[in-house]
Order: sequence, then structure tokens, then C-alpha cells
Amino acid sequence: PEVAVDAIAADAKLFAARGLKRLFSEHYPQDPLWELNRFVYGELMNDPTKDVELLVDKHCRLYRRAAGKMREAIDCIRRETAAGRSKTEGQWMARALPWRNAKVFTHLRDLLVEAWELETDEAVRGRLARVLASLSDELMTLCKAEGDAAGCERAKREHVLYTERMLPRWITKPDQKAKAFDAAKLAVKKNSVVFKDLPDELRGQKGLFMLDYLSYGARIKPVDDP
Repeated sequence: PEVAVDAIAADAKLFAARGLKRLFSEHYPQDPLWELNRFVYGELMNDPTKDVELLVDKHCRLYRRAAGKMREAIDCIRRETAAGRSKTEGQWMARALPWRNAKVFTHLRDLLVEAWELETDEAVRGRLARVLASLSDELMTLCKAEGDAAGCERAKREHVLYTERMLPRWITKPDQKAKAFDAAKLAVKKNSVVFKDLPDELRGQKGLFMLDYLSYGARIKPVDDP
């Protein structure tokens, strides 16, 4: 999940100060908090003097009884983002950020589960499930990388559970629902991969990455490496 409201507020003020008249931008609705970011973007680009805190509060009303917990989770992401900035543009693009770790993501998961338990309305739970599904997708990878086997297994279960719960609210076509659910199960499968035949010179090393051939194989050109 990404919360960009503070960057949006700063951009809006800068654009207004520079006299910008027209703007083109791209947005990615795949992010589970896209609604929040897009709402704040639309409001501030039209009037950069609006209070970003009031706008976030207004958006959180969508979560009804869970509004307070959702606001708490959003503010947690904002604080961690501000405190854990990337050192290079490349790290930011790859989301190699200090705050994206199992401890922070587990805390966020706990806040969102509390929000889930506060509100039983299916429309609200559909929104919460979308965030929880995305969060657990990253959390199972983070837990595995940090050696937390129990946390990884819990995140795997929750990724499938919340993906299933969000689908009725976000995808209407049966074939697309099936495709999205298969993708969630595939993510769990990939996080269950264990390498047993690493070369001796690689054993025990940190910072190793697996190329996801299942996702990118069609675009990869095999080469001989002497």
C-alpha cells in the first residue's frame, strides 16, 4: 500500500506557486489505497489551500465504524514513509525502502484486522480486504526474507483469504475473478520455493534475488554465460 497525500500536497503548492495551468499525470488503480490518493490529488490540484488532514478524514468516512483505525493505519504509513526515505532514486523505484519491513507491515496488518472486526458492512469490508490482500502479499515475502516462518505462513493464508473476500466488490467478470484468485495462489506458491542446491559460494549470503521466470519468462532472452 502507498500513501502519497503529503507528496501530493507539496506538489500542488509548488505547481500553484509556479503558475502551472495544465497538468498530465498517470495513476495506478492497482494500489489498494488509490482511492485515497486520487481523491486528495483531485481536491488539491483544484485548490492547493485545502487542508490535507481534513481531506484524509473525509475519505476515511468510507470505512464507517472502522474510520478511526483506517486513519491510524494511513498515518502509520505516512510517518514511516517520511522517516524511512530511500537513499537513491533507484531504491525508491524498486521500493527498497527501510520502512518496508516485517515489523512495520505486521503492525499495519494488526491495525487493519482491528478495522475489519469493527465494521461488518460488506462494501467496507471489500475495501479493507483489498488493502489486507495487498499487505499480506508483501508481508509473506518480508517474513520469509527475515526468517519468520510462522509469520510467513500466516501471511500466505491471509493473502488467499482476503483476496477471496475482496473479489466480489472489485471484479465483476467471473473469468477475471478466477484469474485474480489464481494469481493470489501463485504468489503463495512462489513464496514457498526453497533452493536446496545453491553453489557453495552463494550459501549464507544476503541480498540474493530470484528472477521470477513464471511472470517474466516470455520476455526473457536466454544467453550463454561462460
